[in-house]
Amino acid sequence: MSIENHPENKVVITDTSCFILLEKIGALDVLHQVFAIIFTTPEIAAEYGHPLPGWGVTIKSADPSLKTAFNKYVDEGEASAIALASEIACDYLILNDAADRRLAIKLNMPVKGNSRCIINRQTKKASFLYFALTLASYNKPTLDCRKNSPTNL
Repeated sequence: MSIENHPENKVVITDTSCFILLEKIGALDVLHQVFAIIFTTPEIAAEYGHPLPGWGVTIKSADPSLKTAFNKYVDEGEASAIALASEIACDYLILNDAADRRLAIKLNMPVKGNSRCIINRQTKKASFLYFALTLASYNKPTLDCRKNSPTNL
């Protein structure tokens, strides 16, 4: 699928937790199903500890002093993502930690969290579908699954 025809032709920057969370439920490719290209930083790629998928693009922040300034308030990986988001126009900055999101919001960045994605084998499909739809800013899906489904949260 070409980027031009992709359902969400958006510029997205993510932190490590998004990669780790989706890998744990065997749904790492859901990011690419929703977004054409996911940008991240070398610090986040190193924290992730695995090779990034081909659609994951690593970009270093041009101004290291931004990362240093943000690192006073958040961890290194998140500081690098926020620094990169302050340098390039992004549609979404995916951060999971509340402190990271608060800092990015104070900087007027378009933040999305992945905390509503529930790791549960019984509702795995419903959970990552809800996560993907939440990231893409669609309406909450109406899924009729077990008691821990997204519609019952």
